[in-house]
Amino acid sequence: MTRIRKEPNRYWSKEDKLKIVKEVLEGSSSGEVAKKYDISSGMLRTWVRKYRENGEEALVNKKKPGNPISKYYATKHFKSRE
Repeated sequence: MTRIRKEPNRYWSKEDKLKIVKEVLEGSSSGEVAKKYDISSGMLRTWVRKYRENGEEALVNKKKPGNPISKYYATKHFKSRE
């Protein structure tokens, strides 16, 4: 079942993800933990898989590059005509 969220995406720190993943690894079901923290079970399974494959560093959020050209963008300031 798909959830429809009306609020913006949440930021999950590495520490938060690690705490949630460890709950699953200690024996709690991923569905119960997902409901407890109001996250999708698919995202939780992805975190668990990444943690098992690459350890804690896999849970670090990647930097978003943004628009690489924006640093070269110069705004134009128009002068009013008299």
